Amino acid sequence: MSFLLADGLLIADGTFAGGLLLSATLLGFAAWLHFNEKNGWDFEQNSPHRDSTERNSEEDAKYRARRRRSRNKVHFLFAVSGVLVLLAAIAGPSVFFVAAWSCVAFMLMAIMGIAMLDGVRTHIHHRDKLPEIRRKILDADD
Repeated sequence: MSFLLADGLLIADGTFAGGLLLSATLLGFAAWLHFNEKNGWDFEQNSPHRDSTERNSEEDAKYRARRRRSRNKVHFLFAVSGVLVLLAAIAGPSVFFVAAWSCVAFMLMAIMGIAMLDGVRTHIHHRDKLPEIRRKILDADD
């Protein structure tokens, strides 16, 4: 880790500062996602369907549990990536630096894969719910 002396101030080089900034961003993003997932997103707070019985079926509960687990994995991977970036910034250019950044790259690809699977799972869940929703709408018209 190299430091520069500029006008009496001790500042870190760009790689170290960038690593600190990226690490703080990843850790903050992981915390923000986890907080909102636990407490509900803003758009869900005022939703008229928030506590409706149609969302509390057994299928919906299983779907939401699987979704919560996959999203918690994503939050964890973001946090671990943030820690690895911080450790790589502290270690400076070395074998550990390359290994940590390689792990971060693979974790970010894993996050993309988990997000794609979550999207497919959501699509399948909504597709399977469409006949039930149509039936309820048609019954309401009678």
